[in-house]
Amino acid sequence: MIPKACKRLAEVDFPIAEVSRHAAREKSIRHGHPSTLHLWWARRPLASSRAVLMALLLRDPFDPDNPLSPKAREAVQDETRECDGRTKDRAFFEDTMGDAFAEGRRVLGEDGIGSVVFAHKTTEGWEALLNGMI
Repeated sequence: MIPKACKRLAEVDFPIAEVSRHAAREKSIRHGHPSTLHLWWARRPLASSRAVLMALLLRDPFDPDNPLSPKAREAVQDETRECDGRTKDRAFFEDTMGDAFAEGRRVLGEDGIGSVVFAHKTTEGWEALLNGMI
């Protein structure tokens, strides 16, 4: 059961433009063509209905009350925040990333291939990530 304190995705960030594109494409099926004869009874706004229902069921991933995405334990370098009484400094970031990469190596095994997507403006960020990998 989802706690009432958790916001739903529809309340925060609903992709109305993309849903509208899918609904318009669904609605623009050719009329009167023999190949569409079997589709006449199914003229419902399925794309938009599915999207709204899904957005109402999903929790907002950035909601701090959402237990599925605990922001308190995320691997970031932010000296103004703490995790388990420890400041989220560079050492915290490197240790947390080291734990994450160790778990990735354990899950992938000897013959697995991993992929990392990372973006940072400075070489210090890359250096911290590489120190966490090693």
